[in-house]
Amino acid sequence: MKINFVTSFNEEIYTVVGHHLINSIKNNWEPSIKVTGYYHDFNPKNYSIKDIDLKSLEDLEEYKNYLEVNKEHNGTENNTIEYNWHLDSLRWSHKVFALTEKAFELAEESKDAGWLIWIDADSLAKKRLVAKDILNMLPEECDVVYKGVRNYPDKTFYLDTSFIAFNLNKKPALDLLGDLRGAYISGELLQYREWHDSFLLERLLNIYKAHGMKIKSLEQIGDYITHFEGVDFRAKMMEKKKVFTFEIGKGNSKEILKDRTDLDADFVLIGGGNSIPTAKSDYDNLKHNPIVVMDNFFREDEDKNNAPEKYQGTNKVIDSLPKGKKGGVRRWVIPSQDMVRGGGHTHLAAILNGNDIPELPKKILSVPIIVHPRDCVPKDFIKDNIQNNMKLITTWLGKFPIHKGNVILVSGGPYLNINKLKQHIKNNPNSKIVCVKHSYPTLINNGILPWACIVLDPRPITGVSTHGIVREELFKKIEKKTKFFVASMTDPSVTKYLIAKGAEIHGWHAYTESLRDPNEQKKAIKNNSVTLNPDIGIPQGSTLITGGTCAAMRALGIFHTMGFRHFDLFGFDSSMEEPTKEQMKETTGAEDEEPRPKYFQVGVGDKNYWTTGELLAMAQDCEKTFKEPPMEMNLNFFGEDTLINALWDIKDKPQTFEEKFNG
Repeated sequence: MKINFVTSFNEEIYTVVGHHLINSIKNNWEPSIKVTGYYHDFNPKNYSIKDIDLKSLEDLEEYKNYLEVNKEHNGTENNTIEYNWHLDSLRWSHKVFALTEKAFELAEESKDAGWLIWIDADSLAKKRLVAKDILNMLPEECDVVYKGVRNYPDKTFYLDTSFIAFNLNKKPALDLLGDLRGAYISGELLQYREWHDSFLLERLLNIYKAHGMKIKSLEQIGDYITHFEGVDFRAKMMEKKKVFTFEIGKGNSKEILKDRTDLDADFVLIGGGNSIPTAKSDYDNLKHNPIVVMDNFFREDEDKNNAPEKYQGTNKVIDSLPKGKKGGVRRWVIPSQDMVRGGGHTHLAAILNGNDIPELPKKILSVPIIVHPRDCVPKDFIKDNIQNNMKLITTWLGKFPIHKGNVILVSGGPYLNINKLKQHIKNNPNSKIVCVKHSYPTLINNGILPWACIVLDPRPITGVSTHGIVREELFKKIEKKTKFFVASMTDPSVTKYLIAKGAEIHGWHAYTESLRDPNEQKKAIKNNSVTLNPDIGIPQGSTLITGGTCAAMRALGIFHTMGFRHFDLFGFDSSMEEPTKEQMKETTGAEDEEPRPKYFQVGVGDKNYWTTGELLAMAQDCEKTFKEPPMEMNLNFFGEDTLINALWDIKDKPQTFEEKFNG
C-alpha cells in the first residue's frame, strides 16, 4: 500500500518546532515516504525547504471563508470570555482543512490511495523508519489507526490525534473525513459543547465504529515519533493573565549586548559562542537577571576526553562565581549524557541570582542509573544447559486462551509482609500462588503452599545465590503439590536435584538474543516471530517467554502466556537495609570491567534506597512494566517503603472505566 504523511504549520510553528520535524524526517525516514506540508501565514520563499511538498491553505476558498465567518469563535468569543481552548474553533481548523484536502486529492488521483497519515508539526521523527515498518504497524483491514488517548493539564482527555492514519482504500475512512470537513464548513461544529478537532473526530469515530468501522490504537508509534505534549502554554499564560515575550539576539553578542540598557528578563539563556571571552562578556552583561542558564558546560567522558579548554567559557564563568552561604551565587550543573564530538559531555549550567527564586527541584538534578544486564555465565554454558534440559524435562509450556484467573506473585524481597499476604490469600481463595526460589522456603515455613515456583538460574545448585544463600538450601523442603516451572537455560544440576526430590517439572524457554539464528541477531523482530539457532536444539515455533532479568519478572510472561491477565505483586522490593562496613568493601563486575562497589544508593523523589546492580535491573524492569503493562495486563502492587514501591507510586495512573463513565 502507498503511504503519505500530511501536516500543517504557520511561521511561528515552523520556526519554533516545525523545522525540527522536517529535519528529523530528512535524517531518519526513508526518502520514498512522501510528506506534504500545508502552510498559512507563512512565506516559503524566506526558507529553504526541500524535503517535503509545500502547499498553501490560503488557496482554498472554503478555508478562507471558514476563517472569516468564524473569526470571533477564537476561544474568547470576541474577547467576551477568558480564553478557553475547548471553544477555539480556529486553532485546529488549519489541520482539518489540510488533512481533508490532501485526502480528497489522493482519492481523486487513485482508487488505491493507500494510507494518509496526519502528523502534528510539533512532533519529532526520532528513529529510523522505512515504509515497510509503518505498513507492518497499520493493519490493512483497519479503516483508522490512531496513537491513543492524550491527557491534558485541565484533567480532560481526548483522542490523541497527533498521529492518526486513514485507510483511503476504504470508503468509511473517506466518508468520515467528508463528514469532518462538512461539520466545519456548515457550522455544525458550533452546535457541540467543544469546538476542537479531537472532540469532533472522537465523536465521528464512535458513530462510525457503531456502524462497523474498524479502528485500532497504535501506542507503539511513540517509539518512532515523539509528540511534544507539554502544558498548553498559551492557555496557561492567558489563564494567569500573563504575556509571554522573548527576544533572540542575533550577531556577535560581545558587540550587540554591551550598549544595551533594556536587558531585563525573568529568564536568560546564554548559548552560541563558547570561547572564554564571549561567555564572560555575555554573563557580565546579563548577570543582573534572576535566572541565567548557560549552555555547554563541559565535563570529561568515561575515557577522560573533554572539549578543548579554549571552548570552556561556561566552565570558567561557573568556576569564577563567589561561593559560600554569605555572598555566594547559587549555581548547578544539570546532569546530562549528551556527547560532544571529539569527546566529553555537555551540560546546562543554571545560575540563580534572585534571592526570591526557589531552589531547583531535586528531580532535575537526579542522575538516572541505567543497568545493562549481562549473562551471568558464558553463552556456551547456556547452550549446554538448554540441550541437557531438553533431555531431562518432558513437559513444556504452551499457550492457553485468556481466562479470568488471578495470580498472587511473590518475589523474594526482604520486606515481604507475611500477615498481609496471608490475609490477601484468604480474601482471594481461588488465586494461584506463584513464587520464585528465594521466596519458596519463606512461604512453606509460614504455612503457605505455592501452586507454582519459577526457576531461572543458569548456575550450579551448589553455588551461592544473589541473596547469599546456597541454592540447594532453597529447595531442601519440596512440597509435591508445587509445580516447578524450570527455564531451559537453568543449570542441569538444579533440574536433576528437583527430579530427585520428586518435583513436578514443567519446562519453558526464556527468550534471549543468543537463542536467535546468528544471521538474524541484532536485527528487528518482525511479526513477533524469530528463527532460532538450530544448533541449540529448541524446536522452531516453540513458545518463548520474554520479560525481565529475573524469575519474578519472567513469571509475568509465563502466566500471561497461560491466559492470566490479573496479577497481585508481593515481595517486589529491589532495595535492602544499609550494608555493613564489611559488605561495603565488596565489589562486583565482569573480568573485563573495572571493579565497582556492589552496594550503592539510588534516589526516587526525595528518598534514597540501598540496592545492587542485579536488584536495580529488576527495578528497571518493573518501572518499564508499570509504565506500559503488556497486552492489557492488570497489575496490583502490595508493599511499602521500598524502591519498587516508590516507582509504583510515581507511575502515571490511567483513568479507569468507572472514573470515566460513573464519575
